[in-house]
Amino acid sequence: MGGCVETAGSQADGFCRWPSRAVELLAEGKILPRPGRIDSMSEFAVEGQFQSRDGYQSYQKTIEAPNADVARDRLYSQIGSQHGLKRTQIEIDDVSEEAAA
Repeated sequence: MGGCVETAGSQADGFCRWPSRAVELLAEGKILPRPGRIDSMSEFAVEGQFQSRDGYQSYQKTIEAPNADVARDRLYSQIGSQHGLKRTQIEIDDVSEEAAA
């Protein structure tokens, strides 16, 4: 198992093509794909406010995530990095899943 797969032009371009054993096992039905794949993402509307120099600033964002908890974490990450804030300085008032189009 393993080794370089001979393909047309593999010697000409100097690259070695390696087989993907995981793809082979998946095709043979010997392993199953992981649950919670990326294709199961939903969009969440998140509303709240964060501390700024002039008091509190309101926001409304749409976050793509597999569930509401991950949407909250991604929002903390985005707003925190954009505005230099810690999680304790960001308030989330509502997280709701948007209807599929």
